[in-house]
Amino acid sequence: EPTTEVPHASSSLELAEKLSLRSFSLPQMAQAPVKERFENERRLVLGKFTSQRLRFYDPPAWSDAEGRRVEQPKQVEDGIQYTWRIEVNRFTDSDGWRYSRSFGRGAVWRNAFNAFTFVRRRRHVGR
Repeated sequence: EPTTEVPHASSSLELAEKLSLRSFSLPQMAQAPVKERFENERRLVLGKFTSQRLRFYDPPAWSDAEGRRVEQPKQVEDGIQYTWRIEVNRFTDSDGWRYSRSFGRGAVWRNAFNAFTFVRRRRHVGR
């Protein structure tokens, strides 16, 4: 009759570690990547901010950091559940908006609206 030899262990904990069934453990859940979306709007001189005022050379209403079109945030993306929040910090107003005269590489972003700011954007972060 075949016998199974148990390696010598100095403690029951050590024995348990040597006999652990690692190959049968559940796989760890993959860490969901952090996602971001930017919401972009423009206004006319005396008008209100809206995505409907964006021009053809502006980023779309929803974009990535480089200004490429993306879908607006969804609770489930790529089969992963996301909780989205608007980033609010000292660089934004209380609603998460940053303001500038225009979009683009040379844009100077401020955390407050003034008469000379015609575009705004805010960052949505999904975890």
